[in-house]
Amino acid sequence: MHEQALLDDAASLLVNENGDIVHTTEPATSYLSYQGGSPSHNFLDAAPEPIRLELRGALRRVFQENESTGPTVIESRLGDAPQPYLLRVRPLDRDQDEDRLAQVRLERVAPRPPANEAEATDAQRVEQLENELAETKRQLQNTIEESETTTEELESSNEELLSMNEELQSKNEEIETSKEELRSVNEELKTTNQELKAKIQELTKTNSHLRNLMQATTVATLFLDRDLCVEWFTPRVRDHFSIREADTGRPLSDLTKHMEYDGLLDDAQIVLDSLEAFEQEIQDDDGRWLLVRMRPYRTVNDEVDGVVVTFVDITDRKQAELKVREERNFVESLLDTVGALIVVLDTEHRIVRFNQKCEAITGYSADEVTGESVFERLVPKEEAEDVRDLLDASREDPAPDPHEYHWITREGNRRLIRWSNTNLTADDGTLQYIIGTGVDITRRRQLEREVIGVSDKERRRIGQDLHDILASHLSGTAMMTKGLARKIKDGQEIEAAKVREISDLIQDAGEQARKLSHSLMPLEVHGDDLLEGFENLARRKEKMTDVTFTVETHESLPALDPDIISHLYRIASEAVNNAIKHGAPNRVDLRLWMEDDRLSLVVKDDGVGIPEDIPDEDTLGLNMIRYRADLIGARLTIDSGEDGGTVVTCSMPITHSSESPRPVEEAPSS
Repeated sequence: MHEQALLDDAASLLVNENGDIVHTTEPATSYLSYQGGSPSHNFLDAAPEPIRLELRGALRRVFQENESTGPTVIESRLGDAPQPYLLRVRPLDRDQDEDRLAQVRLERVAPRPPANEAEATDAQRVEQLENELAETKRQLQNTIEESETTTEELESSNEELLSMNEELQSKNEEIETSKEELRSVNEELKTTNQELKAKIQELTKTNSHLRNLMQATTVATLFLDRDLCVEWFTPRVRDHFSIREADTGRPLSDLTKHMEYDGLLDDAQIVLDSLEAFEQEIQDDDGRWLLVRMRPYRTVNDEVDGVVVTFVDITDRKQAELKVREERNFVESLLDTVGALIVVLDTEHRIVRFNQKCEAITGYSADEVTGESVFERLVPKEEAEDVRDLLDASREDPAPDPHEYHWITREGNRRLIRWSNTNLTADDGTLQYIIGTGVDITRRRQLEREVIGVSDKERRRIGQDLHDILASHLSGTAMMTKGLARKIKDGQEIEAAKVREISDLIQDAGEQARKLSHSLMPLEVHGDDLLEGFENLARRKEKMTDVTFTVETHESLPALDPDIISHLYRIASEAVNNAIKHGAPNRVDLRLWMEDDRLSLVVKDDGVGIPEDIPDEDTLGLNMIRYRADLIGARLTIDSGEDGGTVVTCSMPITHSSESPRPVEEAPSS
């Protein structure tokens, strides 16, 4: 391209947009001049001073407007003589990927010779001045144009700079925002880094704990992967397998085991497939018992990654279990062979043990009632509260008094059982079990009722005989002696006095016989006339003694069984007799009251109370009272009154029914 340009002009240069010389011809170097300092390839710095301004404008038009300039004559001075230059600048054609270039051509123009020397001098001077003036005008015009163009460019550049400044400010704000975000992210990273450091420290510490635990534990633990290869094991595993540290990664089937457990691998595979724990007791080659536990090995992500197998030595436990089993069999044999009923209750009154005698009496098997409350099937509802109170009281009293209550059999019959309880406590003294030992006294109570019935009948017969025969006979004898005393003649005063004395003794004997007959033959009470019986008893005792009696009963009493009415009357009568005989009271109160399905008979006196040293022959009445209370299932208490005297209380559960209790049956033979 440049070679073609050289065909026209020899002094030629190629300049790029920055003003740097890209290529130059040999003749063009004569137009260039360089100053001292750093070398420069800029054409404007090396061009002659007079043409620099014109050259700058021409290059601007070429590169910005793609227009050629010239030819333009520019005068310069070489020494004292003016030297005109012809300047041409044009753009060069280029490809799209080439830099833009401009061709600068410089030619010297020969000055015009003067006509004569004088004229030449003046003419040259004038022409030179005119040329300089024209050149100055031209340069000024170019300068103005360039100034205007530069001003426009500066304004455009200023607008661009303002826009760029706004963009830079926006970018700066974005950068500031990004810096804040980076600071926040940096803080988060610092916090996360600290947390990670803490986690790493915690993980390291946990790993150390785990390793120490594995080394210190006495439990043989074996970790297997999903292929049942060894991943990790505790030192105690060596007691059951021939294993070394180098065996990590080996299949478990390659190891020699010291136990009788051929199904180890199969069971481990079952645990992997079912994801359920597994336990089995086995024996090793030394005869010791091992408890093998298998469970899936789960990662922190709850993924199953193998099986954990533990081997726990339970030889001591097995020996203890064997000993306990032998003792249990011995105790069970003892409980089943003993003739008494034995039931063991826990603290919630649930049945724990139920021996064969209990099964024979009730008709229930031990499997049926074990775990149930004793009140669910066996204890009658009307007696449940009393029985519960007795069982609760036995918690504090290690040796409570024997007590009686009924059990209901499978057929619905009632059996009267006399119980004695024993507490079984733990090492810290807390109650664990209540052991009840009972005797079926149902048949004995029937016999006792029959004996009492016969006894009462015989007493009534004896009393009747005393009243009808002996008392009448003594009364007739007394009348005969009185008549005999009147017939004795005068002068036999001594004999008459003796006869009268005999008559008085016979009369006293008759009176004693009548009183004795009254005690042996008490008033009969039938049906619902218990209140009337108490009132008659009080009136009769008031006539026979100086004691004042009061009788108080509930407004409405339930219909009672005739046997219960009879026994309550006999209890009240015996209690009144004991109070008069031993207490010397001035007042006796009889109270019959119904409250919360409980019937209570209270006999209270204001005497001196019952002495502690009562002769044995005088305790018969108290024993009969207790005996009759037991017959009707009542609770009898004898206490001292708050103001002195004695209070006898007979309390029993009862239902509002006029029907007699269901008859009891004899216990089946065991």
